[in-house]
Amino acid sequence: MSPPKSIIEIGHELIPQLEQQLQEIATLIRASKDHIRIDALYRIPFRNKAEVNRDDPIEIITLEGDDAIAMAAEVLTAIQFGAGQSARETLRAPGAIGLPSLILEKIRSTNLLRVELFRALEGTPLMLRRRLWRIHKGSGTQTLRVTPILEDPLHIRFYWDTGSVFKRWLVSDLIKQCEDQLIETFGHRPSVSEVVEQSVETHTLLSLEQLERLNSPDEQVAVRRPGTPHIRARVIDGDIQPYICSAAVPFVYDIACPRPEIKALVNYCPVEAEKERPKRTLLVDKPCVEHMKVYQYLPAHRKFGPFESRSSGRNVRVKSE
Repeated sequence: MSPPKSIIEIGHELIPQLEQQLQEIATLIRASKDHIRIDALYRIPFRNKAEVNRDDPIEIITLEGDDAIAMAAEVLTAIQFGAGQSARETLRAPGAIGLPSLILEKIRSTNLLRVELFRALEGTPLMLRRRLWRIHKGSGTQTLRVTPILEDPLHIRFYWDTGSVFKRWLVSDLIKQCEDQLIETFGHRPSVSEVVEQSVETHTLLSLEQLERLNSPDEQVAVRRPGTPHIRARVIDGDIQPYICSAAVPFVYDIACPRPEIKALVNYCPVEAEKERPKRTLLVDKPCVEHMKVYQYLPAHRKFGPFESRSSGRNVRVKSE
């Protein structure tokens, strides 16, 4: 029996396949502009820097005609960084597009590849994931995000969201992440005397010690980071339950579908966004691990052990048939 493949080997297999199929889709979109219906498409300009200031307004650009076709081809297929794009930002162009069935089927195929790669990366140490993206010189976020495909689009409401970003973890998984980062640098878990004061390794070691002082390695906690302006949409697709999801890329559907009712995305206004931001939280007020922004849940909502099966929130509405 051959040994299991490493994530680097899996990436070497899947990413070139994905790139080739995406290039075919981009070519088809550009060649099929008379058979594509752009019901809405908005370009979000790059900020050209890593830092995000949620107090800065954002002016969107509504695209039409050939500009819209060119952007559709780019945002649905680009996994490499574009000109002026910071490594900490992604290409964003939300919208709603009717496509020929041939292009839709090819998008379904690339979605399956993206999900396969995402699942292979789950639980992989951060250092290995970073190494993979350095090798392939692409955006991990753009590579992994699937294109949301609708079957019977009825209503799409776009809006800006600045709520905090949460990710649930088990304490044991965070401990392992810290240990892996230290072992990658030192070859072992260092003592305080071995690390440079106020270095990244100092913060990692301190975080590790704080995590180990929590009551149980099986406790479920949350990493909570201040929200930056991101686009979401409330979607009604046929007779399924309406849902809310991220909307950095266009929703696509068969061009035979009638144009859905669309509430357009507007410019981001920090003052208005702050008024609409929800205040309710299930977390305690202060982090238990300051540097990593790790929060415990309030006692009434505290849980232990594996997470219940649930959607990862990545627009994984993919059909394999």
